[in-house]
Amino acid sequence: MTIHGTADFSLANWERDRHASGQDLLEAAEPWLGGAVTEVQVHGWRFSKPTAVDENRCLVLNQSPLLVMAGDVFAGPRVEGAALSGRAAAETLQRLAPGGSSGL
Repeated sequence: MTIHGTADFSLANWERDRHASGQDLLEAAEPWLGGAVTEVQVHGWRFSKPTAVDENRCLVLNQSPLLVMAGDVFAGPRVEGAALSGRAAAETLQRLAPGGSSGL
């Protein structure tokens, strides 16, 4: 199970002991856990959420060689945004590559 803190929680608790912040997150999630927690790992990523999101799903950086950038900065924060951006990048690569096709 992975529990993510909100951007506000993470910013407010960045300098705090990671274990203490993790305990707060566990307490907040307790109604949904359905059992005892036997092991905990807490990680912090300072730049885990983009401060601005580009309106495009991906960005073509170079035509030759073909280079496309993807990530949550293009399709919105969270894993879903990164996945959607990755799919858009794959579709773009297929479309623009020599001999490419229009679908996956």
